[in-house]
Amino acid sequence: MKTSVGIRHSPSLFLIGSLLTLSDCHKDENAVPKTITDQILADEQFSLLRVMVQQAEAGDALRGANLTLFAPNDAAFQKVGITTEASIKKLTKEQLRIILFHHLLNARSPLASIPTGLNEVEMADQRHAYLNKTNTGKLYIDNAQVT
Repeated sequence: MKTSVGIRHSPSLFLIGSLLTLSDCHKDENAVPKTITDQILADEQFSLLRVMVQQAEAGDALRGANLTLFAPNDAAFQKVGITTEASIKKLTKEQLRIILFHHLLNARSPLASIPTGLNEVEMADQRHAYLNKTNTGKLYIDNAQVT
């Protein structure tokens, strides 16, 4: 019997590209773009994801330059029953890595670059997911809306 440990139908996922930069009044030519890990560490809506990344020992894997993470926020985790750090720590490192890498593309994919319609993509775990971009620009991954 196969057990699913994914967050397939999470209502709230966020598209985080690894080349995130914050705009400012003046640009620092030497500024280093934020990585996915940096963004997760800095944003409180990803506190459960942060614990998951730490427990999976996946922080370095998310520091690459050309990655896109469909990042479940705390509300998404809570809707699938992962409500506390303790619930994450009950999962094995391998289970956590499966969840994380099924939300990760090995390419930088800004919303504008994703074609309208249904698009099959290979995630970092080599399993396939479906991105559906509507005519109005809304994006879904396996029926979960990306915000």
